[in-house]
Amino acid sequence: MLESDKKSNSVQEEFQEMYYVVKNLEEQYSIWPSYKQIPQGWEAVGEPKIKPDCLSYIDEVWTDMRPLSLRKQMQ
Repeated sequence: MLESDKKSNSVQEEFQEMYYVVKNLEEQYSIWPSYKQIPQGWEAVGEPKIKPDCLSYIDEVWTDMRPLSLRKQMQ
């Protein structure tokens, strides 16, 4: 197998792997592989999706990067 074929396959696998969008108590977002248990303090937001869709969702909804506690304190 050529090196370029290996890279192509790994890119395809990455896009096929499913992820959860997860959010913590401070309303900070991340992604988490769907086959792993979500860590304590985080919760899934919706159903598993492919990585680009998860990142796009986070880009849309996480418009204020400050933690929730800081946003409350500044009000």
